[in-house]
Amino acid sequence: MIVKRTSRLLMERTLRVQEGLAELSTRVQQTLAGIHVVKSYASEPHQRQLFADVNRRFQDNNLRLARLRGSSSR
Repeated sequence: MIVKRTSRLLMERTLRVQEGLAELSTRVQQTLAGIHVVKSYASEPHQRQLFADVNRRFQDNNLRLARLRGSSSR
């Protein structure tokens, strides 16, 4: 029962991390592709905050996954 629950949690958290990486990559790609628009509207601070928010979520999910992996290997 414990192994089944841990496996499910590992799969869910791994998926969240992968989705977070995709979101982070998309954010960077879109910003770089439209950099002239970002600069022309002087929205660098806004874009920086959006990136920081996405990055923070990615880091949190990654840490949660790492903690679970660490606790399940004992």
